[in-house]
Amino acid sequence: MTYYTRHYKQPGSVCVAKASAKRFWVTGRGKIVRRCAGKQHLLGKKNTKRKKRLSKMVLSRIRMAGYFIL
Repeated sequence: MTYYTRHYKQPGSVCVAKASAKRFWVTGRGKIVRRCAGKQHLLGKKNTKRKKRLSKMVLSRIRMAGYFIL
């Protein structure tokens, strides 16, 4: 078996679902939520109000909901 065939994954495989499952959650009502980007590094230049806002969960866009396999 060659390297290509061993490591090639079809789109929509388990790896895609696992990657999505780590980044997105489904609420009890079926909405998809995610964390805000921009709170991993360079926090010294961001004010407290901005960091607090970035800590909250936000709803993912509805039109992207079809891409997630959770």
